[in-house]
Amino acid sequence: MLWLIICMAENKENGVITEIKGQLLTDGIVFRDKQGDHVVFNHYTWINILYGILRQYAYCSAPQAKALILSSPISNRTIDHYDAMTVSLTAHEEEYHWAMLIAHGEGYWRRGISSDFPADYDEWYDAYIKENGLAEESVEFKN
Repeated sequence: MLWLIICMAENKENGVITEIKGQLLTDGIVFRDKQGDHVVFNHYTWINILYGILRQYAYCSAPQAKALILSSPISNRTIDHYDAMTVSLTAHEEEYHWAMLIAHGEGYWRRGISSDFPADYDEWYDAYIKENGLAEESVEFKN
């Protein structure tokens, strides 16, 4: 538990969005299912990767990206609205897809906005998580 608190404080210093609806974002949130498997949700990381993608690939300004995240039902939920199934469904799609949905809406790929990752996406992603002290994955599955 102490490690989580220290990790959370370190992340907050580097992060862009630190809370949703007055609730601080954090990483390392564990959800268990009835079979004993669990999923770790790095909520802080997920939100801030979405923010970075909106800035880098949807060409949003910092205030626009933050406003989109804080107003979208995809991303504006506090942690008490998640469970193991919700987190697993979140992990079903890549962050890039979620960010494009937030920026451009459902069916964006039918309106000429590519759903393919940009050519530099992997390099950008790795640099972004390192520069911002984010977890390597938004969701980790454990059993």
